[in-house]
Amino acid sequence: MLDAAGWAAGGDGIRAKDGRRASFTLMYPATDSLRKELPLAVTADAKKAGIEIKPEGLTSDAITPRMKNDALIMGYGTPYDPDFVSYKLFGSAFAEEGYYNPGSYRSAVVDKVLQDGRDHTATAERQAAYATFQKQPSRVGQVLWPTVAATERASPTSSARRTAK
Repeated sequence: MLDAAGWAAGGDGIRAKDGRRASFTLMYPATDSLRKELPLAVTADAKKAGIEIKPEGLTSDAITPRMKNDALIMGYGTPYDPDFVSYKLFGSAFAEEGYYNPGSYRSAVVDKVLQDGRDHTATAERQAAYATFQKQPSRVGQVLWPTVAATERASPTSSARRTAK
């Protein structure tokens, strides 16, 4: 796919197109050992595809001003309800509000299904909303999902029984 799009491997194995290398910085909180391991794993896999990722562990004070320009590995989650994190992390209304939606992700579809998930109490309706949500961010190429939360069991009444896959 990269070859067909004109991204050719250079002598060092890193792809380039029109003089621009397939290379970027991936920031992570320096004090978070799990967030450090994820960029290292992603870096190794990306290099096999000819993409250079430069992991950089930083303090939150150093990360914040760079969030508009550099990639950031973040970790959020809850075993109770996908709404607790997803609504602010992906809702257009929260674009660029600190660590809420730092990538300025905007999608009318996502806004609608996240609101639908909030508005409904019926398990089937919530499942449908969050299943649609899970498919959306990757369609525009702004979000990389190293892991995906289980939302098919999303129910406001069964939170204690839910577990992530």
